[in-house]
Amino acid sequence: MQNNFEIMRNCPLFQGIDDESLSRMLTCLGAKREKFEKRNDILSEGGRAKDIGIMISGEAQEVRLDYLGNRSIISEISSSEVFG
Repeated sequence: MQNNFEIMRNCPLFQGIDDESLSRMLTCLGAKREKFEKRNDILSEGGRAKDIGIMISGEAQEVRLDYLGNRSIISEISSSEVFG
């Protein structure tokens, strides 16, 4: 995780926190890194979000499907942004 500290410091949750404190916080919070393949769901609408995420690299889209199956992009999530 330490090689991602620069990106995480750009996240509003961790701005102004030194490396040692950030490392302790991530350990205390049980942080883990997950990789998602393109076109795979990270969370599903209406599902219970148990965690929050910070996008380390790549991008994701928040998508809403309506009753007829029409797909609408609600927002895009980029590096150092929080989601969940």
